This record gives sequence, C-alpha cells and structure tokens, in this order.
Amino acid sequence: MTQFSFRFVPMRATCLAVAVLLSGAAQAAATNKAEYNAARSQADGTYKSETDGCKPMTGNAKDICKLEAKGHMTVAKAEAELLRQAENVIATAPITASARVSTVSAEGDADLAWVASAQSLDDTSLVAVAPGPGPILTLANPTKETISVTVGGETTPQTIGVEPATSVSLSVAAGARLELTGARGLVAAVSYSGPGALASFPVSVPAASSTAVRVYRGN
Repeated sequence: MTQFSFRFVPMRATCLAVAVLLSGAAQAAATNKAEYNAARSQADGTYKSETDGCKPMTGNAKDICKLEAKGHMTVAKAEAELLRQAENVIATAPITASARVSTVSAEGDADLAWVASAQSLDDTSLVAVAPGPGPILTLANPTKETISVTVGGETTPQTIGVEPATSVSLSVAAGARLELTGARGLVAAVSYSGPGALASFPVSVPAASSTAVRVYRGN
C-alpha cells in the first residue's frame, strides 16, 4: 500500500511557504530525534572550532570572538529544537493541509496568516508576484529525483537544482512576472514577511477550463 507523508516544521519569525508532500515512506524514515541529535552535535563541533580560532587573540578581540561563537551555538541549538518539534503525518492517500503562522514585531505589531498547500506544477508555470514586503519564492521537491528549474521572465534567468525532499527559496521583486521552466513535479509558493506583517499564496496551475483572455481595444 502506498503511503504519503508530509512534515510540519515550526519556523523562526518567518512565513512557512510550502507544505511539502512527500510520497513514499522511505523519505520519512529519518526520525526527528536523529536529526535533532545531529544538529546539536554539529552546533557543539562548530562552537569548539570557533573558540579554538579565538585562542591566538588577545584582549577585547578575544572576548568578542568567544561571545560570537557562543551566540552562533545558541542559535544553532535553538534551530535544532525546531527539528525536534517537527510533526510527521502519514496517510494512505494524498493529504491536503494548511498551516497558521504568526509574528510580532519589536514595536508590538502582530499579524497572522494561513498558508495553503500547493499543487504540483506543470513543466512551464507563470507567477505574478503581488506587491508586498520582502517577497520570497519557495520551490519544493516532493519527488525522488533532482529537478532543475529555470526561473526567468522579468529577471535574469537562473537555473536551480532542487534536491529530492528539499526546498529552495529565492528573493524576488514585488510586482515581477516570473516564468518557471522545467518545473514539473515541484510545488511552489510566494511568501511575504515584514515588521508585524505576514502573507503567502501557493503558485497554482491553470484549470482544465482555463482559456486565453482576448482584450479588444476601441478606436
């Protein structure tokens, strides 16, 4: 019996752009605990390496170096906690889900947003980036193969390889019209984040009944 699984991962002060659908139980084999332990071990190793680099220094420079190393370790271990809190959901049919995210600015301004799940894209997909603060295009690959997609349109074309069960995020211009080529199998969303402001929308594929729009201009 085919199993479908996906994962909710809490994000720090950002908008979760895409709920990634992972087909096949093998992709969900890695446990949260193993990822959590690996991330903490990496944080400890990086901290030791950075503090070793501080040893030849003296005075204020050495103190700053050690404080920065400790700060990096604290952030890395906090991010490891997010991995430990991630939720894996497994079902015997495709799952549609949404997630709610929220933010509070330093000034106390707050906002929340619902993030909808995204559909698999066609080979060529168009994206109209609406105006908003800090737009980010996220491309996620729920398949078992690396997918190379070219992001073009009103921007310099760039080809990106999205590895299986991973995602790639790109800063895009507000109001831009983008063309994704070779995107079949990916899912995508555009998210916005600013002080006390969050929003997102999934990139949709044309409906079966969609047709071209003809515009007539009078004399």
